[in-house]
Amino acid sequence: LLTYIYQLDPMWVNFSLSENELLRTRSEAAKGLLKLPSNSDYEVTVVLADGTVFPSTGHINFTNPAFSTQTGTFLVRASFANPQGTLRPGQFVRAQVSGAIRPNAILVPQRAVLQGAKSHFVWVVDNDSKARQRVVEVGEWHGDDWFINSGLQPGERIVVDGAIRVLADTPLKITGAPQPGAATDAPPDEGQHLATRQSDQTVTK
Repeated sequence: LLTYIYQLDPMWVNFSLSENELLRTRSEAAKGLLKLPSNSDYEVTVVLADGTVFPSTGHINFTNPAFSTQTGTFLVRASFANPQGTLRPGQFVRAQVSGAIRPNAILVPQRAVLQGAKSHFVWVVDNDSKARQRVVEVGEWHGDDWFINSGLQPGERIVVDGAIRVLADTPLKITGAPQPGAATDAPPDEGQHLATRQSDQTVTK
């Protein structure tokens, strides 16, 4: 008789990384936009099918050096402690890999970034409260924000709401960012502005 033998603790979780993701990560690391963890010590979090997060954090213990010719991806494997047998062989989960850092990252709300004919841009507010169009290079999304790789400096003010109605070199009436859940008395045609934020961000794929 033939049978299958399964090991439940530890449990291996297999997932794939695309060639484009790998090349983008290497390029951003070479430019200093991304700082990779020493010894490639990434942490892996597993999200189950119902949206709950598996309590144990895993670590990558194997990467296939060869790409699959069929899918253009290569295999990555992470090991998880699974004492309760929550993870089962053949189960489908979502793996989130974290550990890379974006030093001095600039984040802006996604709605503040507009798409032009050839590039993305934002409206930057100068000291005279006038808007000037600024071409920016965008990176990845982070929640409701967008990483700006180049084109902005920390502390600059940009138009967040009402950006599509802004005219270049036209004085703007500036309003502060509302507190979460707070009502605002600003008319819908008035722009709202927010200073760009600079911080170190842990990147999760």
